[in-house]
Amino acid sequence: MRRLAVQYEVPLHADGARLLEVAPHYGLPLPELCRLFDSLYVSFYKGLGGVTGAMLLGSPTVTREAAVWRRRLGGNPFTVAPYALSCRAAFRAHRGSFDARWRRLQQLAPLLSSTAAEEGGSLRFVPEAPTCCQAHVYLRGDAAALDAA
Repeated sequence: MRRLAVQYEVPLHADGARLLEVAPHYGLPLPELCRLFDSLYVSFYKGLGGVTGAMLLGSPTVTREAAVWRRRLGGNPFTVAPYALSCRAAFRAHRGSFDARWRRLQQLAPLLSSTAAEEGGSLRFVPEAPTCCQAHVYLRGDAAALDAA
């Protein structure tokens, strides 16, 4: 995609809401992964656990234009200060933990699935071998038994 974006002079934006969660899967340093895009959105509340908030990375032109829209939509330093503090604390607490989370989920997924099967249930991970520290999990079984559990 990067090659085509450059060839056709189209800016490439990434909705990196879960960028920190998926970065270990790509095996690239985060700065190298980010350089593939002209602009990038990074969430502070999804994997990091901040109250709310995000960061937009891009050229000075992009960020200046976005700042105007942030203000038009009611954001200003006074109203966002508590969120910024929450984001900073969450980033400091969780940065660097995503590779370990992913590796742990890769270990847990088959164990949880086999344990559920031994108990007569069905626990299915999608994808079966998690590619990041997040996965969709489907639990099948008798509704009453699942409620009781």
